[in-house]
Amino acid sequence: MLLSIVKCVKEACIKQPRLRKNAAVLARDIAAVCTGLRAAIMVDYMPLSSSTMLAILADVQAQCVDPKQWDSLGLLHLDGCLYLLRHDAFCSQAANLSSVEAKTVFVTVQTDPCSLPYLGVASDEALKAVSAELETVCNLITAARPSNKGVCTFVDLDTAVGIPIMPTLSGWLLQYPVVYLAHRATAEILAQLLSETVLDFYEVQIDGPFIEVRL
Repeated sequence: MLLSIVKCVKEACIKQPRLRKNAAVLARDIAAVCTGLRAAIMVDYMPLSSSTMLAILADVQAQCVDPKQWDSLGLLHLDGCLYLLRHDAFCSQAANLSSVEAKTVFVTVQTDPCSLPYLGVASDEALKAVSAELETVCNLITAARPSNKGVCTFVDLDTAVGIPIMPTLSGWLLQYPVVYLAHRATAEILAQLLSETVLDFYEVQIDGPFIEVRL
């Protein structure tokens, strides 16, 4: 299946001259999402409109992928970026946000973002607010799923009316180990500071079993 998807993506990109040099990377990413190796991937390394991406995905599905395997695939447009994701993995991840087994650590930035790196673990109220937003997005994706099997779901969150989108949704969506929660008014300042700040992990928790490797 992997090889057939890679081949089909490359063939679909041949029709788009500007995409040819990144066809191998796009093929790898689509294969990773289709097979469940990744829940979501941001396609930020090539000039792609949502219509072009949907056309490529339609070509790949028509030639290579069983409709049942393609049914959970979705394309999300958020803050000018495109995300290829698995609908089922997104909603499962959103439902388990407060689980003790969650892989993502949410931290709250102080009122003044210049106080970095002084951060604290997000409160229960903050997590509930984030969970509510993610549930709203999940419901929106579910409602947008086409009735035809094998057709990729497309949701444009930038134009969705009444949908509150937290600035850190992309970090959570891509399963980063740490996601920062900030007020919208200071989100831009925080993003600039984080890009210029060296962040250290003082504690790392890893679930076993452990295997000792000697070099």
